[in-house]
Parts: sequence; C-alpha cells; structure tokens
Amino acid sequence: MGTRQASLLIRYRRGWANRALHSNEARPNSIGEFVYYIGKTLELMGIACLGAGLYLGCVNPFDYSEAKAMGVEMGFLTLGVLIFFVGRLIEKRQ
Repeated sequence: MGTRQASLLIRYRRGWANRALHSNEARPNSIGEFVYYIGKTLELMGIACLGAGLYLGCVNPFDYSEAKAMGVEMGFLTLGVLIFFVGRLIEKRQ
C-alpha cells in the first residue's frame, strides 16, 4: 500500500471516529432518555398496583372482611392511578 492510500485510510478512519464521538447516536444514555424510562417504569408500576388492587378486592386471598377488602382495594387503585399518571406526566415531558 502506498503512502497516499495509507493516509486516505487513516483520514477515513478518523472521520468515522469523530462522527461517532460527536453524533447523538453515540450517546443513547442521555438524561432525556433516562427520564423517559423512569416515566415508563412508573406507568408499569401503576398498572401493577391497579392489578393488585383488583385481585385483592375480587379474590380476597387473605379472608379480610368485606369492608377491609374494599379499603385495601380502593387504596391500591388510588395508588396505582396516582403512580400511573405521574409516570405518564414524566414520560410526556421528555
């Protein structure tokens, strides 16, 4: 390989290295993406709380009285809705 070909190859490689360092694709873990995943996680936690509330209210696996089972159900449903909407708000801001 001649010196001209070697210098072109070196310039080509440096160009790709600089492009990778300064492009947005090289930094996928930015703060915005991190906050987006926090919002998504909170949404999923809210949905899990909603499911747990419905399960505890309908199945009543701990043999609570009807009033106590309804209180637990309403608590989980309220918590699930609040967590879900906070997660949705955080996700939509990003």
